[in-house]
Amino acid sequence: MTKRMRATDVLDYYDGVQLFEGADDHGGRYVGVRVDAEGERDLYAVVGASTASLERFRAGELDLRGLMLAAPEWFLTKADAPFGEPMALSPQARPLSATDYLPLPGLTPPGAPVSAARGTG
Repeated sequence: MTKRMRATDVLDYYDGVQLFEGADDHGGRYVGVRVDAEGERDLYAVVGASTASLERFRAGELDLRGLMLAAPEWFLTKADAPFGEPMALSPQARPLSATDYLPLPGLTPPGAPVSAARGTG
């Protein structure tokens, strides 16, 4: 069975959704970051995240790289439906750390406060 999630909140937008938060129908929470475009569709790397991790990320205490590396699994999805509609998550076998999809250290959502722990995730 394919996992599906819906984007629930845009965390960064520049010429399209760059970073979003999402949820599935079972209470799972996710963060997706735009990593590429395939034709007219954006491609996102998506990781599951606990509520506590998301709160730390939004507060600027945990950077996006740390949040993504802490996830036990990751997925790719194409934005082939309107925002908020279900998106299929394709599980990936290779480690996320072996891809070019990780952001540089220190990236937190726009507007997040600068924290002493920022970039140490």
